[in-house]
Amino acid sequence: MRFGLLPWCVFAALTVFLWGTPAGARDSAQTTELLLQRIADDIRKGKPLVTTVYVALCDNDSQGIIPVNNRSICNGDDPARNIYWKGNGIAGYLASHGWKKALVQTDDDGPVLIQQVWKKRLMAGRQWRQSGVTRSFTAYVVARAYRGSRIHDAMKDYLQAVNHDTTDIITLKDGTTIEAGGSSHLVGYLGHDYFMDVAEGTSRWHDLTASGKNRTSSLFKGTFALACVSNEFVRPSVSYPNIYILVMNNFLTYPSAWTIGGILDGIAAGGDGKTIYRQAARQFARGQKCGMKWALKAFSWGP
Repeated sequence: MRFGLLPWCVFAALTVFLWGTPAGARDSAQTTELLLQRIADDIRKGKPLVTTVYVALCDNDSQGIIPVNNRSICNGDDPARNIYWKGNGIAGYLASHGWKKALVQTDDDGPVLIQQVWKKRLMAGRQWRQSGVTRSFTAYVVARAYRGSRIHDAMKDYLQAVNHDTTDIITLKDGTTIEAGGSSHLVGYLGHDYFMDVAEGTSRWHDLTASGKNRTSSLFKGTFALACVSNEFVRPSVSYPNIYILVMNNFLTYPSAWTIGGILDGIAAGGDGKTIYRQAARQFARGQKCGMKWALKAFSWGP
C-alpha cells in the first residue's frame, strides 16, 4: 500500500499505467472442482464452511506505507478503530452484513490482539443443491487481528496455514467446536503486503518462504491475499496443486473486506473460479464505489 490510503480509483489508473492491464486468467473451473467437492462433502456431513483470515492491522510506524494523517485509523495497537478491522475492515464488514459474533478473545500482550469468530447461514445456490447440499448451511469466519508491528507474524502464520494442514480447534461460547487455521476451507490474508518490505534472500525472507519449501498440505483449500501486488509477491509462496487462488491483487489496491464478502457469495453460489472472482470484484466495486471495469482489472485468480 505504498500510496497510503488514497481512494483506490485515484491510483488505479496510475497502477494500470505502471504495470499494464493483467492478462486474462485461465478458467479455473476444473481446478476449483475438488475444493468445492471438499466443501460439499463436509456440509453433507453436517460440518460448517470455515474461513480463517489473518489480518495485519494497518500501522503508520512499523509498515512500509506512506504515513496517513489520521493516525487513529492506522494505529496498529488499536483494532477498535483500525481501518483494516472496523469500517470497511473485516469486523466492520461482517457486522454490517448479517454475520453474528460467536466468540471474542482478546490478548493485550501477544501478537494477536483480538480473535473473533463470526457465524452466518448462507443460502446454497442451485449447483450446491444439485450435489445434495441443503438450501442453507452454516459458515464461520475466524478473523485474527495482529498488532501492526507484528506483521511478520501475520504473514508467516497465513503462509503456514496455507502450506500445512495443522488444525486450530476453536471452542465457541455455545460449546460448538470448529476446525480453523490450516484445516480451513478458505485461508486468507488482509493487510499491507509485507513482502514489499522484505528484501529477497534476507533472513526475514527465508523465514517467510520456508513454509512453502517444507510444505505438507494435502487438503484442497482456497486462498486469497488482499494486499498490494499480492499476485506478484505472495502468489509464489502459495502456488501448489491443491491450493486454489481465489483472489490476488494486481495493483496497489486497498484491501477492502468487501472482497471477502464477494468470495463467500461466490462460494455459496457453488460457482467456479471465474464466478467467485467476479463476485469478489463486484463487491469490491460496491464497497469502494468504483466501476466494475476497474475492479475486474484489480484482481487475478486461478492457477
